[in-house]
Amino acid sequence: MWKRFRAILRCPCCQGKLDINAFEEHKVELKAEDYTKGEKLGIPSDQLNEYVDSGILLCEGCKYWFPILYGLPVMLPYKTPISEEFIDKYKTNIAKFSDKYTIAQGTPKPGEQFVLKSFSKEWLEYEYDGIIWGWSYEDREKTLFTEMGVDPENNAGAKFIEIGCGLGITTDFAQKKYRGDAVGIDLSLAVLKASDHFRNNPFLHFVQSTLFQLPLQKNYFDLMYSHGVLHHTYSTKEAFKSITQCCKQDGWVYIWLYGKGGQTESWDRKLGHYAEVMLRPALSRMPTSIATIALSPIALGYILFNYILRLSNPTAQAYNFSRALHAARDRFTPRFAFRHNYDEVEGWFREFGFTNIQRVDWQKVPPGVHSLFRRSIGVRGQRKLN
Repeated sequence: MWKRFRAILRCPCCQGKLDINAFEEHKVELKAEDYTKGEKLGIPSDQLNEYVDSGILLCEGCKYWFPILYGLPVMLPYKTPISEEFIDKYKTNIAKFSDKYTIAQGTPKPGEQFVLKSFSKEWLEYEYDGIIWGWSYEDREKTLFTEMGVDPENNAGAKFIEIGCGLGITTDFAQKKYRGDAVGIDLSLAVLKASDHFRNNPFLHFVQSTLFQLPLQKNYFDLMYSHGVLHHTYSTKEAFKSITQCCKQDGWVYIWLYGKGGQTESWDRKLGHYAEVMLRPALSRMPTSIATIALSPIALGYILFNYILRLSNPTAQAYNFSRALHAARDRFTPRFAFRHNYDEVEGWFREFGFTNIQRVDWQKVPPGVHSLFRRSIGVRGQRKLN
């Protein structure tokens, strides 16, 4: 964790500012161009290269502490396996604060434990190999800026956040294009992998967090982005309401959600939806190892369907077994997977103070993902505070 990132972190329980006590920290050797970028963003050179490997963040208001482990701030309002690992590893350091502070021990929102389990398994098996979700990195980057609809050249230095960042690939694209600080949050342990992979970029920050209690300064970000995440919560609308609090005046929020139309547009979509309805309740509750075995035949079906798709659309990326299993796990193991329509989603934008609401035209994204966008909901809007 870059030490200066503490300035915008907040306690997820009371929104109080946080103090930091580093157990292990070091200074990173950065490139001259990093310091030049930092100067343009108003970041003092002596603060840019300070990195905390482990430590705790302390909330004076509610007397909770939150771990920093392997460079990742774990800002969850409840215990998880990674916080238990931290406690075991740094018990002596923690003991110095135990008379005044305790780790947060709240209750996860409905479905969050299932998301933490299934998506951690899914993303930790993924590699940085140039393909994500069957898209090339090039197509993923092009899609991001079509979705966001905000010109990087006219918004240089914009503060960007991705809600549900997975491996941080899209967060990294945004940081390089907008040239400001970029933050990626995720409930799953994929964010631990992202934090390690991108640890040499002083303008990239990752946090493990629930989106219902974002541990970040409100009214702060210029650009907020979430693709394929909010519909996996117990309430897509409440999830959207929660994240918008971190968007600043005139800032933009973009969300991509499952659409209702994709369930019935063809025989294969009908079959897939029927299988999803029948299998998800059982698969979402299975131990991960057993769910993997159960999903293997479905993954083989994904490979076959992907082959047929590529016959008519050569730009689509080929599935191997690992990618197919990843896609199958994403569809069948989350506890929730709601579908929405444009009128419903645009109504949320208006209700929570957004104007200039725009739909993303599926014909403008790369050809390899036309079918995905044609049956989904992609909406952006600009926040206007009262």
